Amino acid sequence: MVTVRRIRPGDGALLREVRLRALGSDPDAFGSTHEREISRTEEEWEKRVESSAAGPDDFIVVGAVDQAFVAMAGAFSRPETPSVRNLYGMWVAPEARGSGVGERLVGEIVTWSNDVGAGEVRLWVVESNLAAVRLYEKAGFTPTGETQALPSNPELVEMRMRITLI
Repeated sequence: MVTVRRIRPGDGALLREVRLRALGSDPDAFGSTHEREISRTEEEWEKRVESSAAGPDDFIVVGAVDQAFVAMAGAFSRPETPSVRNLYGMWVAPEARGSGVGERLVGEIVTWSNDVGAGEVRLWVVESNLAAVRLYEKAGFTPTGETQALPSNPELVEMRMRITLI
């Protein structure tokens, strides 16, 4: 059974576990690195959870399959673009891919973004990550034509995608 929920206070260790597993499993899918994230203190993880557990500016959702947490995604806003939410950190463990948890996470991000009054959700995805590109396209995201080097591995190219909300 697939379940998803917003991160909540006290979930710092859970977020750390899932995020570090994601970075270890698929390092070329993220702008950050395992080395950078593993150095964060317990207090930093809890602070991140607290800022993402409520409110309109930050949001992290985790996904479980058969009660094992195997997925996560987040979104945030920037002061210079308050009507845009930026999806980041999307990851599903290899053993849970194809279970529908990825679709549920993206759906939660889009729903939350709409609920807080955002007009658009944007994301960066590595062009060669065809499964992720297809997931986002299925959810209604379209390429913007913008590209950039992946910060954690400049040999890879990311493309920006977006969805306009109603």
